[in-house]
Amino acid sequence: MGHLPNYEHPAALYTTDFIYGINLFINGNIGLMASESKKVFLIAGEPSGDLHGASLAKAMLDMDGGLNLHGLGGSRMSEAGVHITHDLASTGVMGIIELGKQFRKIRRIYHETVSYLQEWRPDLIVLIDYPGFNLKIAGRARSMGIPVVYYISPQIWAWWRSRIKKMRILVRRMIVILPFEEPLYRDAGIDVRFVGHPLVDQLESYQHDREFIQTQIEEGPVVGFLPGSREQEIRRHLPGMVEASRLLRDRGIAKKFLMAAPNEEKLGLIQELLPADSSIAVYSGKTYEIIQASDACVVCSGTATLETAYFGTPMVIVYRMSPFSYWLGRLLVSVPHVGLANLLAEKEVAPELIQSDFTGNRAADEIEKILADSERQENIRAELKRVRKSLGGSGASAQAARAVLDTLGIESSENAPTSSGAVQIGSASIP
Repeated sequence: MGHLPNYEHPAALYTTDFIYGINLFINGNIGLMASESKKVFLIAGEPSGDLHGASLAKAMLDMDGGLNLHGLGGSRMSEAGVHITHDLASTGVMGIIELGKQFRKIRRIYHETVSYLQEWRPDLIVLIDYPGFNLKIAGRARSMGIPVVYYISPQIWAWWRSRIKKMRILVRRMIVILPFEEPLYRDAGIDVRFVGHPLVDQLESYQHDREFIQTQIEEGPVVGFLPGSREQEIRRHLPGMVEASRLLRDRGIAKKFLMAAPNEEKLGLIQELLPADSSIAVYSGKTYEIIQASDACVVCSGTATLETAYFGTPMVIVYRMSPFSYWLGRLLVSVPHVGLANLLAEKEVAPELIQSDFTGNRAADEIEKILADSERQENIRAELKRVRKSLGGSGASAQAARAVLDTLGIESSENAPTSSGAVQIGSASIP
């Protein structure tokens, strides 16, 4: 993983195709010869995209085991059966300044991927979120005559809405996961399918550690902290969360404080940054348990707010970025709320503390208000239940896979498994 074949030796490019064809033969799929198999290139540029790309790939292969999948992504997509040419999932950043730090690496991957597409000539390209990179790829794909499906829409409803005109030219089909996105694209004359949010598949297939949850709630009230999955988010959010926990402890509002690390690597980073006298217990692989065990959470804006909403836990949404990125965002963003949970609720169900508004004191105050008012807690849970319902039912990844195969002109097998296609993810939260 992480290196493209040497283009001075074209045979190297087809080595994986040869091995793939042998595997088909061994597994009894003789009726589908390698030359007839459809080739699909998937691109996911962040940890969340890697996760959703893996679920999509698994569902596609369940429906048609003869598909030949290559792409940019990460370990989850690789495990799901995608031949990964570059690990693009680890490059996920938020903000202009943050992007600049990885610009050379991303530019190199872009140019090498264009060369790869010219050599491999896939039948279809599936783009997963990550619009800055993916829309450029879509432009090059059009010049090569390769159709493009876009799964998980760029947030054009939030900023830079004019991109929809470009997408009408470049994209064969949109597959969207938020209900308000479907009419937006349809009105722009773009073929679009709403499939529901793949998060529902992942949450419904997750095996919860009930013993862990029970152990934590015995010492309540419990406050949970979800600082984010990116290193820059953790570094910016941790000081305010640590201060909020200290204030809530000193005020006697909560007795237990839990923090979710998205993986072992980030667990080490958090433990390194936490003060020695911090009362926060940090766990990796227990995000969903922490959300359920908590009476309220302080949550980094992103998918984590939907995860928290799914379990009906009251929350305070926070986010910090570089001053320049925030200034630019203020100029471009045109939505009333930052948090996805609030956007789907069409009201501020969860208080939002963004940039300088996010301090330990403000976060502690908001959590205290929630925990002190049982009626407010019940109202919040009722609103979050509506948010959960708006995400759609299970099977989003399978529906997305059918939409992709339909674009390829392939009918999904009648005997294909009816599972959601969700990839088991432990409890990693990917905002």
